[in-house]
Amino acid sequence: MAELENIFTLLTTGFIIGLPSPPIPIALDLLPEMETNLILMLQRIETAHGPLSQLFSSFDVG
Repeated sequence: MAELENIFTLLTTGFIIGLPSPPIPIALDLLPEMETNLILMLQRIETAHGPLSQLFSSFDVG
């Protein structure tokens, strides 16, 4: 079920990264259903820009 929610989020908010998206009125109608997914996405973005993540990204892990 979580994978379907991720796909749903990508389909409705993909316009942010340049993917084709459903018509804007439909996407706006679906936003209340995606509240938890959007909060999670924003938390991941904040974590990605945190000081520790920037420090670890400078290390060669591979």
